[in-house]
Amino acid sequence: MINPAYQDEEVIKTIRQTFKKTGMVHLDNFMDEKSYILLKEKSKKLKFTYKKIPDSFSYSVSSQKNFFESFDFKNYLKRVSDKNIRLTATTIKRFSHRDYTIIKDGQKTSELLFVFFLVDRWEIRWGGNKVMTTKDESYVFPPRANSLLIIKKTPYTKEFLQYINHKAERNHMILIEGSIKD
Repeated sequence: MINPAYQDEEVIKTIRQTFKKTGMVHLDNFMDEKSYILLKEKSKKLKFTYKKIPDSFSYSVSSQKNFFESFDFKNYLKRVSDKNIRLTATTIKRFSHRDYTIIKDGQKTSELLFVFFLVDRWEIRWGGNKVMTTKDESYVFPPRANSLLIIKKTPYTKEFLQYINHKAERNHMILIEGSIKD
């Protein structure tokens, strides 16, 4: 399921060092190609429910269980982060035209966050970037197929997904997100 290149001990060691130094890693082609294609096919059969709170978010959500709740994935996160992993929340969200999330004050928890992008095709001009802000910097992560973000959130870390504009037309992306308490 996980790309064999990311399971090599030397690669994991490098990822762990980067994560400890920067508090985040962005892994492209995280899943092997066959597994990613299978996940995309499964995602087409998911049932989503539209949710919207205007001053917070707009997206569709599915309650389906997924690979990111598996022992293999939790074990991988443990190896990369050197943390004891207990997933507290995993959600599958679909974003399309007019969808977004907004930064909210009061999110003062320290946790690990992962975001997996499941998308066929995405253009930067459509919006939909995942943005993380800290006290000093902002990081923009454009949607890229089969990529995984692992982020160490601090009380000063905020996140949001930029508004997806009309240029996206009928295109959509799916984000599988999870938070892990330290």
